[in-house]
Amino acid sequence: MPCDFDNRTAAQCAVHGLSWKTMPTVGLFGPLAAAIGPENGLANLQCTAKAGKLIDCRAMGDSLTQAGRDAMLSLAPRYAPPERTWNGQKVDGRQVIAIFDWAALNATYAPLYNDAPN
Repeated sequence: MPCDFDNRTAAQCAVHGLSWKTMPTVGLFGPLAAAIGPENGLANLQCTAKAGKLIDCRAMGDSLTQAGRDAMLSLAPRYAPPERTWNGQKVDGRQVIAIFDWAALNATYAPLYNDAPN
């Protein structure tokens, strides 16, 4: 699949599954989803994995609002990529993507947190 990586538009990308070492908890996702209100569609948090952290992150999605973009970027430090993908590829120095399904997040968390006392 063609992709833009390090300004090399002719670069080829392959998708490799991974399991995050750590990722945001329900206690972080829930209040955040409820606070920003309904977001729609799928969005991607695209970052570079570097030394067990995510750097140079961008939040992208066709229907993503500025509040949703800010929320995704605020969660980026809570993700810790693994050293290797499921099929053994090194992760450090490569682009990784966290997918946000806003419809599912809102359906799951909004009922729990919209009525929570502040």
